[in-house]
Amino acid sequence: MKTHKFIAAAIIAAGVAGSASAQTVINITGATAFRQVAHQAILDSLDLANRTYGYAGSNIGNAGMAMFKGTINAGVDEVIVRTSWSGSVAGIRAVVNQANAVTYFANTANNTALLTANGTANMNATATTANETTGNDICFADNAQENTPFNAVTLSGGPVGVIVFVPVVNETASITEGESISTLQLRRLMTAGKAPLQFITGNSSHNNKKIYWTGRNDLSGTRVIYNAEMGVGASGTVQQYLVYPTTTNATVSVSDVRLWPTGDGNNVSNIWGSETAGNGGYNSGGALVPVLQRTSTSVTERDSANASVASAVDAVLCTVISVQDAEDIQIGGGKVLAYNGVYIEPAALPTGISATDRAKVAKGDYTLWSYERLFYRDSVPDDTVKAAFITLLEGQVTASGNIGGNGLAISDMRVSRSSSSDGGSLSVSLSLP
Repeated sequence: MKTHKFIAAAIIAAGVAGSASAQTVINITGATAFRQVAHQAILDSLDLANRTYGYAGSNIGNAGMAMFKGTINAGVDEVIVRTSWSGSVAGIRAVVNQANAVTYFANTANNTALLTANGTANMNATATTANETTGNDICFADNAQENTPFNAVTLSGGPVGVIVFVPVVNETASITEGESISTLQLRRLMTAGKAPLQFITGNSSHNNKKIYWTGRNDLSGTRVIYNAEMGVGASGTVQQYLVYPTTTNATVSVSDVRLWPTGDGNNVSNIWGSETAGNGGYNSGGALVPVLQRTSTSVTERDSANASVASAVDAVLCTVISVQDAEDIQIGGGKVLAYNGVYIEPAALPTGISATDRAKVAKGDYTLWSYERLFYRDSVPDDTVKAAFITLLEGQVTASGNIGGNGLAISDMRVSRSSSSDGGSLSVSLSLP
């Protein structure tokens, strides 16, 4: 990873002796699956005595947007740090192209007045809150830049942790928690879009029930990871279903599943070429998670043109998602499956997944993981305050205590993959216990 720690160290040393600098605004976008860790790392990067913050929604860990105000370098440099999580691939696109602007909380006096030391929830719902769409400095990404078409500029940075993904199904009595699904079963489901449930469970009484695949669009790093892990390829097309009613209300039963239609606004998947039926997907984890919390015992299946294919289907919905989002699904009634016979139990920060489960990933028993990357343009560290902040952020993100809810610190790993690949074969990097 290219870093600018020597610049940061120099500015820290120089800044301590100088006067406070003008306010520096730092914008961070990218991986929705990593926002819990990123927000905690930002808080830990700021001087405790001076930091205030606010966020959209009721939980800072899952907030789609947040705003932090504080100082670094022992009070010398004042910063505004803004986050807006658009998806890993979308984040890489935004930092590479710059023209692909992202919406953040605006840096206005009204907005900063809302920030508090303990964090202001639901800041987006306050009447005085304003947003602005602007350029981007830094992004987190679950996937390598090489697994995107956005390569006009080679980004600096690289892996700062390991993020774990798990297969999940919605609330159903037909599948038990921890039941196993294999790589081949997932690949078949992803490429066909549906299958008899018996194909997954082996239970002959499930032959008249169906399982449907759903998931993210191709601006999502999660999509890159499950495509790569299952052998479809980052640019490969899949068959995914849109779930109705299209609401984030997790208590509403599923009425219909529709092979993803073309022309579906922000949910399209077309960055690798022309848009095709079935290849679209949810543009955020916040929209997908409630889908996997619903029941689906009497569902109408529809084709992409919305014509009815089957009715009164006892259906199961399936996807792969980050272990952080899987915990929300599990709490809401959905179930986490074992992958190739190995089960990971979701758990929130600060506890994180158990030491036993971390060992399964670290030793290579569980392979559905990727490196979490911190990327930025070479020009960003030319601003010495931003350089100092990047150094602080890297240090906080890589701390085991911060990353534990989503996965592992790289220092915990006993196996590795090429940092420029996703879903690749594993190599032993340290002696296995």
